[in-house]
Amino acid sequence: MTTPSRSRRRTVTLWVVVLALFGAAAVGFATLRQGEAVAADVGACLESTGTDSLSVVACDAPTAEYTVVGKLVDRTSIDAGLFACSDFPTATTSYWQGREGVGEKGTVLCLAPTG
Repeated sequence: MTTPSRSRRRTVTLWVVVLALFGAAAVGFATLRQGEAVAADVGACLESTGTDSLSVVACDAPTAEYTVVGKLVDRTSIDAGLFACSDFPTATTSYWQGREGVGEKGTVLCLAPTG
């Protein structure tokens, strides 16, 4: 009787490991896809690529809409909406990316229009 129990335990363990690997891969892929904008350094240029997403582009590209004039890490989304970019007088908007949730932190890009 120990064989079926041991076999079932191995099967359950295998499925848990497989699901954990798939979950980690999905999170990693989503982070890589969404992380392009926040990987930009000060001076980089960005274009809008969707409702709430940006991509890095060459500053002389006709699609360049914003220049990163400030970058702040470990800020909440509320910080980004308040006064996070007040130290950057040319910034007209901010872009926050991080984990959603109360108190979760991420990165704020302070953006100025190109041109």
